[in-house]
Amino acid sequence: MDREQRKVETDAEAPARQAEEAELEAVSVQLRCTITEFLECKEEGRADQLLLPMNDSRQRKIAHQIAAELEIKCETRLDGDNTQVVLWAPEVKRSEAQVEEHYAAAVAQFVQGGDESMLLPKMNSFERNVVHRTAEKVGVKSTTQGKGSHKAILLTRN
Repeated sequence: MDREQRKVETDAEAPARQAEEAELEAVSVQLRCTITEFLECKEEGRADQLLLPMNDSRQRKIAHQIAAELEIKCETRLDGDNTQVVLWAPEVKRSEAQVEEHYAAAVAQFVQGGDESMLLPKMNSFERNVVHRTAEKVGVKSTTQGKGSHKAILLTRN
């Protein structure tokens, strides 16, 4: 095969290659949005793990690259014909003031509202300790609910 034939074949393949690159770029943008949203949910205490069904190895590679850039633990799980990428959010470390500020609004909302109880999202022992003290300051009863790493605080009126 001479140079001219290779150049013609390469030129003919260019549109397909460009379409594939555009598709993968769109996947990358969508995955970044999904992962960013997941991390925001983690900051609010709503999610520790993200499961992404992905049977396409190119998409899995992109997900792993994004996770590496963001320093997020990531693995691929095979389940029969289905493949998933699993991401775990990093533990958010906050100062006592940050934890108090973060949950003070929820405690204040409970104090001002008419509900008899409010269940806050699961949190670690440090955060629960700060929230218990915050609730005590404003005269709200707080009790820990749940087991293991799934403990949350239930606010009730005294």
